[in-house]
Amino acid sequence: MKRLLKNNIIKFIFTKYLTFALQMLNSILIAKKLSINLFGIYGFAILILQYFSYSNLGLNYSYSVISSSIKKDANYNKNDLISTSLNLQIIISLVLLIVFLIGSKLNLFNKYNFNDYFFILIIITILQQINILLVNIFRIENKINGINFFYFITPFLQLISIIFLKDIYLFYGLLYSNILGCMIAIIFFHYESPIIIKNIKFLYFKNYREILTRGLYLLAYNFTFYGIMLSTRTIVGKYFSIEDFALFNFSNTISNSVFLLLGSINFLFYPKLIRMITDKNTEEIFLFIDIIRRYYLTLTVLIVFISLFFLPLLFLYIPDYSNSIMCIQILLLGQILLTNSFGFSTLLIQRKKELSMTLIALMAILIIIFTSFISFYLTKKIEIIATCMLIGVLCYNFFIIKTGVKNLNLKPRFIFVLQIVFKLNLFIPVFLYLILSYFYTYYYINLSITFLIYIIFNRKDLKKIVNLVLSIIKNEKNIISI
Repeated sequence: MKRLLKNNIIKFIFTKYLTFALQMLNSILIAKKLSINLFGIYGFAILILQYFSYSNLGLNYSYSVISSSIKKDANYNKNDLISTSLNLQIIISLVLLIVFLIGSKLNLFNKYNFNDYFFILIIITILQQINILLVNIFRIENKINGINFFYFITPFLQLISIIFLKDIYLFYGLLYSNILGCMIAIIFFHYESPIIIKNIKFLYFKNYREILTRGLYLLAYNFTFYGIMLSTRTIVGKYFSIEDFALFNFSNTISNSVFLLLGSINFLFYPKLIRMITDKNTEEIFLFIDIIRRYYLTLTVLIVFISLFFLPLLFLYIPDYSNSIMCIQILLLGQILLTNSFGFSTLLIQRKKELSMTLIALMAILIIIFTSFISFYLTKKIEIIATCMLIGVLCYNFFIIKTGVKNLNLKPRFIFVLQIVFKLNLFIPVFLYLILSYFYTYYYINLSITFLIYIIFNRKDLKKIVNLVLSIIKNEKNIISI
């Protein structure tokens, strides 16, 4: 028991479960306590924060990949890399303040009363960017406590705001909770690892060109990758009413919360994956990617099925959002499809193919925008707009995997790539559930039948995942250290 309590991975996963539960609870309570109109405005504020988050020029991505890929390269002293990255982040923060001074004179997004909280969003962005860079620094150093604290503190403070505030006061309380949480996290980072923080050299910019160049390529890819989901939300926010956007934003919040835990595990092992891909030959890489994709997707579908069992119970508490149930199911499927490129996307990043990935993601965004506009003028239904996102994600997956296969010097034949994209043991239960949901109205019968089929088809991989988790618990250093 003592060994488990000292295990960094166990502490990280436990904290993520706790944070996952807290964020799910917060999402439900926020939707309950805010009016649909205010919840739509809050969703818009979060959407803007996501766009603002890309103003850091990819410093966090650049630091993580450089440290993982060329850790022993003489050109990159660890302290020099940290100092340069943090100094560049300070400059970006000053630029963001200038952006506010210019933007505050304009009447932007009046439908959402944007100017009332514009400055607050700028401050949140600056503090979050500093924290995210520190998170990536601590992740490479395998210092989990600071990361756990950062991801937990803001949801905890938001829960306090939810308990004591309501209406417009709750709206601002949620935003100020972000500011306070980020400030406390920076202090915690300082005391958790005083050696790293105290060794910072201010006005130090060694190798900044390569850091920025790599960062900008990675930023372009990440912006377009997450833009696949953001583009759909942006279209709904622009052309639908605040109430419709609130329903769509609620669906997006629930689907993202469901994938929080899996995404955080990916975050923890990401540097190790890059290192392992760096050290393997072509044949070993393909087999390695095939295994980790199989396990990752198996877990993804399992989490989705489990969450679907609880979905009707959610609407008993917040019946005003019950019309979003179909949209939630579509977005959950979209999340499954988006994780389908896992492994191959890591390979392409390690091999500096961010430009190719960016172009593929841009193609997917254009497909989403084009089909969404057609659907909007024909139907004006949010569910159809969400379905357009699925089309773009499918195209993205196919071409990312095709590019990855080609990069491994394998022939990217259409059928071969399609077999990699759609693993039948995983997608037969998923698509069967969607078909039954469309033609058959008994929710839990549909879900139980398809979940049972999923268990039967994937029982061997589920057993292997359990064994893998046990091995991770016993041997954490070899799993996450680089």
